[in-house]
Amino acid sequence: MGITISREEVKALEGFGKLQQEEQVALLTERGMKIEDRDREIGEFLGTDEVTGTLIRGLITLGADKQRELTVNEANQYIKTIQEMHNELTNERMSQYMEDKKRWKEHMKYYYHTTSPKAHNLITEVGTPDIEDITLLQGMNDNIQRRNSTFSQTTHPMTRNHTLTRDIET
Repeated sequence: MGITISREEVKALEGFGKLQQEEQVALLTERGMKIEDRDREIGEFLGTDEVTGTLIRGLITLGADKQRELTVNEANQYIKTIQEMHNELTNERMSQYMEDKKRWKEHMKYYYHTTSPKAHNLITEVGTPDIEDITLLQGMNDNIQRRNSTFSQTTHPMTRNHTLTRDIET
């Protein structure tokens, strides 16, 4: 990936080599390229004068600026792409969360509608009711007769846990 400097970008330098040294210095100064110590070093290294060193440094700086601009544009495009992907993923996850929340709300509505308070307490305290608790809930050991009371275990698809439900017909 190379940098191309167009003739239009350096049109003011056209015929630079044919100008006298004072005219070259004036032209470079007009373009914002003042002669510096490092330009003398460049000129000495190349076996030419400091004015040519300034011209070379100016052209290199122009190319570096163009490269920096290209790099910044590519980075901004990359950042924009990443942000779009992040927003899309966030929206997908938020939609999934809202669906899960709705299903959970429906599950809890079903659970509390079909589970007695005693069964709920047993489930939350013990996790799963053991035999003695089931027997106690059915009224066999507490000397209280419950009319038309039946218990069943169901598995709700949301939690895949067994829940003890109590259906009372009155």
